[in-house]
Amino acid sequence: MILRKFMGIFAITLIIGAASLAMAGIPDVDNCLATRAYTGIEKLVVFVVPGGDAFAGMDLAVQWVDPVVYPAPGIPQTIQDGTIMVTVYDGAEPPQVVAIYPFVDIWLSCVGLGEESGLAPCVGECVADYATLADGTTVFKDPLSAGGYSSGPTTVVINGNAILQTVDVSYNSPDINGDLVVDGKDFQLFAANYAANSAYLADLYHDGTVNGIDFQKFVSWYLTDCN
Repeated sequence: MILRKFMGIFAITLIIGAASLAMAGIPDVDNCLATRAYTGIEKLVVFVVPGGDAFAGMDLAVQWVDPVVYPAPGIPQTIQDGTIMVTVYDGAEPPQVVAIYPFVDIWLSCVGLGEESGLAPCVGECVADYATLADGTTVFKDPLSAGGYSSGPTTVVINGNAILQTVDVSYNSPDINGDLVVDGKDFQLFAANYAANSAYLADLYHDGTVNGIDFQKFVSWYLTDCN
């Protein structure tokens, strides 16, 4: 009887050990982490354009202007580092970092709220800057080649599975409708919100109002596409 119990425990241990070994090196989104460089509580907004804007990386995000807290338009911009940092862990017990995991299998998703177009990448997905390092980390810092806008948070997706922990980074773009070209359709949306306070989709400078500064930014990217 004692031997039988011992063999049963031994078999269960082998099964658990084999299962843990099978998960080793395979990302488990329940264990993975996603954070942003800026540790404050405010939402950050990243400017994106089809084809990418070399002067608008994730590290040059704008602190969101809350119209309830700051009802007056024209609040000065506050630049913060919106770099998203990801650590990839596997499903082993205990979890181990996954090194040299392909950057193309780690991407961003930001679904639009309500009528928002959402983050629309030019090619494939908005992928990480590089494969994970020896400590399992990678970042999203480079400018994104994308259009669309969303006031919602960002989700990091690893091999098709989303990390449950979202990151408070949103996006806006002169490509307002997210069809990956800045054209007359976007201008109609922009013009419809001109001079409006807190019109997120058209407040490209993101200072709490849509004015000539936003118009200049819009026209500087007019007819831009993913090419």
